Amino acid sequence: MISKGRKKVLGVFMESPLDGFHLREISRRTGIAVNNTHRYLSQFIEKDFLLVKGKGNRKIFQLNFENDFLLKTMEYLEVERREKFFKKRPEMGKLRDVAREVRGLMKGVVMVLFDGKEGDVLVVVNGREHVVKSRVMRVMDLNTFRKSLDENLLKDRVVIYNEFRFWRMLSEF
Repeated sequence: MISKGRKKVLGVFMESPLDGFHLREISRRTGIAVNNTHRYLSQFIEKDFLLVKGKGNRKIFQLNFENDFLLKTMEYLEVERREKFFKKRPEMGKLRDVAREVRGLMKGVVMVLFDGKEGDVLVVVNGREHVVKSRVMRVMDLNTFRKSLDENLLKDRVVIYNEFRFWRMLSEF
């Protein structure tokens, strides 16, 4: 399993997976002392989970999407994030049923996410021919989804179905 401290550090990257962060920024966001944060980052670098850009005090750390172990770890943390979300908000448990229904009714469903900022369900499908108009959810094709990814969706999302595809798609950026 992953220690709490390491999870907190990876959590910073989960909220903004396409961004890079300075050591002190990660320390500030996690509430972990700089020395411990540095130790965790060094361990992630050893495992090739992170890329380092810059030199000296200007080092910026980013996820290494080329590392399959990193992607699997992030998928695991994504599942934990989803379960924590449903545990905190039991009234949202119906979202699981909605995701299951949508997958049964629509062809080519790639992912189902809950957009916490907008408060709605986002269904990502394979091709434009499957996009349907809906008042209860947003449906978009994969290419449109890629183009529309923004900081808010990455930060305030819960992947209800297919965290594997979500992280693989991020690795394609």
